[in-house]
Amino acid sequence: MKLTDPTNLATTYVYDGFGEPWKEINPNRGTTKFGYTPSGLNKLLFPMIMLVLASDVVSSEQLRLTGMYSSLAYNSEGGDLVGYEIRIVPTNQGNKAVVQVAEGDAGRIYVVDVTGDDKDLYFDIPLASGVRGKFHGHVGDEGLEGAISFPGQLVENVTIRKSTSYWEK
Repeated sequence: MKLTDPTNLATTYVYDGFGEPWKEINPNRGTTKFGYTPSGLNKLLFPMIMLVLASDVVSSEQLRLTGMYSSLAYNSEGGDLVGYEIRIVPTNQGNKAVVQVAEGDAGRIYVVDVTGDDKDLYFDIPLASGVRGKFHGHVGDEGLEGAISFPGQLVENVTIRKSTSYWEK
């Protein structure tokens, strides 16, 4: 219901139907089509709801895959650090793996795409030498279980336990 002030035809008052008193519509202020300015809560709530609806939802399968898997260990005999450390993280572009391969020293960190699901999982294992191995396996009771194949038909069967990072122990 709208009322117009007869003394000032530019001012209109609107009753919103929710028990609120009549509100003035001022053409110089931002108003909604319903004739009132949204409260601060509405200004925050609407974008938050839209963000939740528009964002990718992380599936339970992605959550099962995520985590830290580490086989890094210090070899006191040779004084070398050897093994793999892999952290799988869900992103809005699918799962990613942060991969570190230690071949005597800490090595580099690489971020690679993870494809497949927990039953059939694939990602690259880059080495400092420039060679790229390919992990094919699954998430089992023991952690990441599978094989890393390197060029030249070399295959390494691995079980990389789900645990805290070697660097956090």
